[in-house]
Amino acid sequence: MKHKSKRLWSILLSLVLMLSLVPAFSMTALADGDTSYTLTIPSTLTVANSGWNALEGGISAKGTLESGKKLVVTPTSENSWNLVANKGEQTESKVGYNLAKETGTYSAAAEAPTWEFTGLTADGTSQTAGIIVDDYSSKPAGTYQDTVTFTAKVEIAVPAGITLTRNMTAGGDPFDWGSSTGTLPTAFVAGKQVAVIYKNTSGQTAKVVSDALTASDISNEGKSATINVTIDDADKTKHVTYIYPATMANDDGTLNTGALDAQNGTLDEDIINCCTTTGAWDGNSLPSLELTSPFASFKFTTKNSDGSATINVTSLTVTIGAQDYVITPASATSTLYVALPAVSDQAVRFSATGSDSKTYTCSKASVTFAAGKYYQSMLKMAPPITVTWNNDDITGSGNSFTKDGVTITAGSIDFDEKNFEENGTFTTTLGNFTKIEVVATNGFCDVSGTGWSGDSDKRTWTGNASSVSFIGDIYGDGNGIKFVFTIEP
Repeated sequence: MKHKSKRLWSILLSLVLMLSLVPAFSMTALADGDTSYTLTIPSTLTVANSGWNALEGGISAKGTLESGKKLVVTPTSENSWNLVANKGEQTESKVGYNLAKETGTYSAAAEAPTWEFTGLTADGTSQTAGIIVDDYSSKPAGTYQDTVTFTAKVEIAVPAGITLTRNMTAGGDPFDWGSSTGTLPTAFVAGKQVAVIYKNTSGQTAKVVSDALTASDISNEGKSATINVTIDDADKTKHVTYIYPATMANDDGTLNTGALDAQNGTLDEDIINCCTTTGAWDGNSLPSLELTSPFASFKFTTKNSDGSATINVTSLTVTIGAQDYVITPASATSTLYVALPAVSDQAVRFSATGSDSKTYTCSKASVTFAAGKYYQSMLKMAPPITVTWNNDDITGSGNSFTKDGVTITAGSIDFDEKNFEENGTFTTTLGNFTKIEVVATNGFCDVSGTGWSGDSDKRTWTGNASSVSFIGDIYGDGNGIKFVFTIEP
């Protein structure tokens, strides 16, 4: 509910200085549930001097306020807090002033105050008001004036001390490569804010943010915090959602899951500290709730294939399905803190660029990890293996050929012509294929199937599997065939 009324303030700069207001101002609001109030501002103010001039009686309000609500009075100035004579003319002159709640020194940078009434009585409650006028001794005589608009608004008064507690429990090592040690020291941090998402009485989703947390707001070794926030026009029959920190909440109130795509691998990152929850209002007040991370949180330690030494990496890409999550630390490191979406029985692949510029990889075929859990895992990584078969390497008999840990099986094989016909399969005992290239320089290749692409001179398969099938034929025609296999150990 909002109600506005305008006051015309003017001073006559001559022997007597007066700030004239239109006749006595009293505004009565329409009833809103258990809320009904009358707001009064006196009609005149005698300006005795530059500096502080009190408004006799201040700003007062009487009536009733519904439990959990407050009356907020906000002023705005037509002339940007200047009293103006001969406005718009060549002889225009200005005298700056501050609308204030207490005495002080005039400042052109001062912000207008608001008056808040958190409890009303039938007899009325008054708060101090006045103006601080700049030195006008050098100004020409004249009538100086400004128009001030007061907006009265009833808001929900959220009491201080809404306690939020974050909870994160330890998980195991879903990759079975060896657990890291230590704990995830995420916590509420001074200077951060909490986003509060709720439904207003029009049924629309609204978002506000709390005051920035201070050190005194945070307790329980950083696991608990109290917030102060003002909410207007809330439908308290609906649920409310908290998202910490507020930067992880989109403007429409949804969670900023896009922050997963590019991370820096540190504990300072908002996504690592993110936690959220949804709950019902506690009567007219926001509820105190426990928050949990909407993601699975990891401390990854990058090591070599047998876990005997760490590998410093400049980037790490985690691939889940078709989605890549890229972590780029500020400098090469072997410890990265990463948030990932919860998954169940999915393949997860890691690819890192080492400080030696080499590529290191590892993968797991079936992995499960949950939101709200903290995991510590070694990533036992190795450079990919490259196996190359040249034309003259391919000798033998039968329907299969094996060299350097890779085997091709086909419906029929002509070892003289290097032809592989009637479909077939590549397999390896070295790990998983990530790429297979078939180059038919003097022949042609028409294989197809899942993961295959290219033309008759060169066909390429990409994916992650230890067994790869093809449909069609590969013709070397005697001296024009080459296979290159990239394998993740």
